[in-house]
Amino acid sequence: MCKNKEKGYGQYNSADYCNAKIDELLIAAQSETDPAKRAKMLQDVEKLAYDDAAFIPLHYEPLSWGSKKNLNTEAIINVMDFPYIGDIVIQ
Repeated sequence: MCKNKEKGYGQYNSADYCNAKIDELLIAAQSETDPAKRAKMLQDVEKLAYDDAAFIPLHYEPLSWGSKKNLNTEAIINVMDFPYIGDIVIQ
């Protein structure tokens, strides 16, 4: 988000990137309770940032996990490359 000391927004924005439309969508998404609408808002944020070349991805780490055939590991790995251990099922 754009830096705003009064509200605490943009405190980790070391590049000083600012797009008012992105801020508007992020603020609206904070209170949106419909998961589909919120997902669309956040996808729009990503598209705007991408179109603005707000960041340059230098490296994407692929998910890489190994497990025995009788574990449902594939179904529970999330985008942070971290399984929710409580969801592991041994078949």
